[in-house]
Amino acid sequence: MNLIYCPNFGGNYIQNVTQLPLQNLILFIPLFFIFGFLLNGAITTLLGIYSGNKNSNHLMFLSNIFNFASIYFAMFAATNPDHVAVLYGKYIPFVSYLTIPTLLPYGLHLTELLLALFILILSTIGIMVLSAKVYKKPFSLQVIKMLPKKLTDYLKEHDV
Repeated sequence: MNLIYCPNFGGNYIQNVTQLPLQNLILFIPLFFIFGFLLNGAITTLLGIYSGNKNSNHLMFLSNIFNFASIYFAMFAATNPDHVAVLYGKYIPFVSYLTIPTLLPYGLHLTELLLALFILILSTIGIMVLSAKVYKKPFSLQVIKMLPKKLTDYLKEHDV
């Protein structure tokens, strides 16, 4: 069953957009953007927890790299929809929330669309749960648990 499929693949991009079913666009594009936004928020939270104090912002730069990579990959997918990187990259959750809406006018099968959405939802929930668990424990306690026993006892004695 082809729920989102444009029969004249390779034609005019604007003409393809006008032939897409409106109810499918209203349903799927917001879902991808909402879960993509939540995924970016969870990644930023996770990196923000591990960045430590205000002076160490080098980990926060990784969050911006994910955002820029998503935007550039979506632009690449819009111009080269048949490329091998796009065929496999649309299932990567960090870029699929922007890539799938740009590929809709070129034609997507329902199975591709639902599989990409399912992977995006699962990874969003997984990273949100991970960042919630990490956020509950202070970073210093996690580091102390990884240290050897003697050093841990010394740190606890001197309230470091």
